[in-house]
Amino acid sequence: VGWCIKQLKSERKKPFFIGMGFHLPHQPLYAPKRFHDMYPSATVKLPPSMANDLDDLSRAGRDYALITTPSGAHATVVKYGQWRNAVSSYLATVSFVDHLIGKLLGALRESSHADNTWIVLWSDHGWHLGEKEHWGKATGWHRSTRVPLLIVPPASVAPDGFEPGTICARPVNLIDLFPTLAEISGHPAGAEIAGRSLLPLIANPQAKWSDHTVTTFGRGNHAISTPRWRYIQYFDGSAELYDRKTDPNEWDNLIGNSDHREIVERLRSKLPPEKRWKHFIRYGDFKAVVPADGGSMLLFNHAVENHLEERNDESKKYPKVVAQITKWLKAHPTDQQRIVME
Repeated sequence: VGWCIKQLKSERKKPFFIGMGFHLPHQPLYAPKRFHDMYPSATVKLPPSMANDLDDLSRAGRDYALITTPSGAHATVVKYGQWRNAVSSYLATVSFVDHLIGKLLGALRESSHADNTWIVLWSDHGWHLGEKEHWGKATGWHRSTRVPLLIVPPASVAPDGFEPGTICARPVNLIDLFPTLAEISGHPAGAEIAGRSLLPLIANPQAKWSDHTVTTFGRGNHAISTPRWRYIQYFDGSAELYDRKTDPNEWDNLIGNSDHREIVERLRSKLPPEKRWKHFIRYGDFKAVVPADGGSMLLFNHAVENHLEERNDESKKYPKVVAQITKWLKAHPTDQQRIVME
């Protein structure tokens, strides 16, 4: 922060870009004591939860809920009475970052760059604090896929129609940030770049826009978000549907409700094409991914290793599993992309 403030105080003749990243809020949830004192654990309000929340999920959904990779198991947090302490510490780190952002904005306001600098603030992902019995990221639910996103143009170049403090409800995505920043800088992104510039929404939050956005978490897993609905498609073909208008906590999985068949088909049609992969296969605790180009199979152990984030291919660790899946595919040739091996 100190370095960035120093840059803002300097005089510059050419346009410049500063990217300031904050590690917090993130484990370990440490902040100066005065910020922890703001949130006594005894008075902290826990996030909404429901007993048996996972009962209407598929095996894939429960796997992603109970993964311990990001921050451990919710059952352990509850067992040792640390839920309120963890939420308190998380809030403290958020307030600490708010304080640091305030220092940056103060330095900008006092600098010669105040009237010609765009401010863009966002986070890389959301965070569960026990919702869905999950701690951390790497899920397709609202808590993990929704992030703060603020864009403030300088007064000198604010688009016609821009009103400070306006809230835009259009579904957008983090991949929209690069084309947005590129257009702001006068160098529009090429046609090969995914995403689209958000400048039209800055000028008019009600501008015509896509009715959905897609978040991918792991190969073959996608969440489709609209202002009302959330549809989650897992690699093994199982899925979830939530009406966030009546169920903002995503407790009631409607995927098996025949009354919602039409909305499921409409949202399913918005899934991105999986051109890179020929098959996604569940085989017991394993997830196998077969490339469309004939390359080697990728394998992930979702139970023992809990590698739901799929950072490391484990095919060489389990050659017998790879051989068994390969044998099954030869005996059952199919164009089906999402397969469950019994």
